[in-house]
Amino acid sequence: MQTQKIDFAAVQQAFLAAGFDLVGVTDCSPLTGARLARWLARGYAADMEWIGRSFRSRVDPRRLLPGCRSIVVAAAAYEPGRPPTDSSPGKYAVIASYALGPDYHRILRRRCREAVTQLQRTSGQPQKFRIAVDSGPVLEQEIAVRVGLGVIGRNSLLLTPSFGSYVLLAEVLMDTWVKTPEQKPPSRHICLDCRKCVQACPTHALTEEGLVDSRRCISYLTIEHRGPIPEPLRPLLGTHVFGCDICQEVCPANRVRSAPRAPFLPGSPAESRYPSFQELLRMSPEEFKEKFRGTPVARTGYQRFMRNVCVAAGNSGDRSLKPLLESLLSRRGDDPLIREHAEWALEILG
Repeated sequence: MQTQKIDFAAVQQAFLAAGFDLVGVTDCSPLTGARLARWLARGYAADMEWIGRSFRSRVDPRRLLPGCRSIVVAAAAYEPGRPPTDSSPGKYAVIASYALGPDYHRILRRRCREAVTQLQRTSGQPQKFRIAVDSGPVLEQEIAVRVGLGVIGRNSLLLTPSFGSYVLLAEVLMDTWVKTPEQKPPSRHICLDCRKCVQACPTHALTEEGLVDSRRCISYLTIEHRGPIPEPLRPLLGTHVFGCDICQEVCPANRVRSAPRAPFLPGSPAESRYPSFQELLRMSPEEFKEKFRGTPVARTGYQRFMRNVCVAAGNSGDRSLKPLLESLLSRRGDDPLIREHAEWALEILG
C-alpha cells in the first residue's frame, strides 16, 4: 500500500495555529550526535549518566518510534522577565525567566497534541506519533539546526534569527512522510569572535567550543544537582535560586526579538522572577508547594530549593537575613542538606 504524504504547508499551519512560532520538518535518518559525544567524553554530564545510556536512541529516532518517517521540530518563543525597579545587586533572589509561569513541558505537549489532532482530522495521519519536550531522548538542537531553525551559539543554546535564544523546543516523531521544502542551510554563525557569554559566566562553565560543563553550571547546580553544592562554587552562584539566564542576557543575538505568537508566561512580572529573601526563607514545605505549583520550580522540591536559597542569602551580603536563617535552622535543622547550607550562609554573613 502506498504511503500517503502530508504537505509541509499543512504541518506548518497546524503547528503555528497551535501556538508555535517556528516549525521545521526532517526525515528520521540518523543524526551525528557529535556534540553530545564530545560533551559526554569530557565528563560534562556530571551525574546525569542516563544521558549517555540513551545515546543510541538519541542519534537514531527510529528506535523511539518504530516506523518513524518524519520529525517535526517546533519552537515556542518566550519573553525574559522584567527587571525589578530596584535591581541593587544581592537584594533579590533570581529565578530563570522560563520558570516563571506554568510548566512549559505541559503546555508544549498540549500544543503538539492539538497540532497532531488537526492533521489527523484533515488527512487521517499520522496514525502513530511520539511527542518529546525537553525530556525524551531526542537530539532537539541538532534536529533544529538540520531543518534550518537556527545555529548553536557559544553559549550552547539554539540561536534563532527572529527570537534569539529565548525559545523552547518540542518534537513530534510521526509514521507519516511529510513533503518537505528544500532545507535552508543554517544561518551564518553569528558568534564569530564574540565571547560575551564565556566571559560573563561567573562559574566558567562555558567552553570555547560551545559546550557547557554541567559540573560548574548554575542551572545544573540549582536544578539537577541533588547533593550539597561544592563549597568553592557557592560564592559564584550569586543570588540565583533556580536556573540562570546570564549567558542569554549578554548575548547580542537577543537584543532585538520578535514578539511570540502565543505567549504562555504571565508577563514575567518582576516579583515572580526576583522574590524577596524574606519571603523565601520563611517558606514552609506547604507554602513552597502552593507558590510554585504547576511551575518548573516545583520539580526541585523544597529541600533543594531551600539549599539554593541559603546559598543565595549568604551571597546577598544582607546581614539582616541572619535571624531568618537561624529560624530556618530551628525549623529544618534536622535536614542535613538545609542545615549545611544555612550554617554556611550564616558564617559568610558573619
